[in-house]
Amino acid sequence: MLIGKLKSPDDIKEPVFSAFGLSRFEPGNFEANLRLVEQVAEMAKANCMPAKRAINWKRAVSRHSGMPTIIPISDATMVERVNENSRVVDLTDDE
Repeated sequence: MLIGKLKSPDDIKEPVFSAFGLSRFEPGNFEANLRLVEQVAEMAKANCMPAKRAINWKRAVSRHSGMPTIIPISDATMVERVNENSRVVDLTDDE
């Protein structure tokens, strides 16, 4: 979803997601998450790709008091994407 491959529920080629109970792909949730992805993409134009920004946002959440250490796992399949996503981007609390 973050890299732009999924724009509608029809773009999901395999019905595997619903079988595992991933509610983010259910009607209503999918559209809400797509709006969030669009916001992340807009913010990411400044300094990095949306997936990288989302990964670093998850890391940044760990800085907040009472939050556990979060280690995001990318589902990238190309070496170039893995290398890109592994670079740390320092985000401010406002971001």
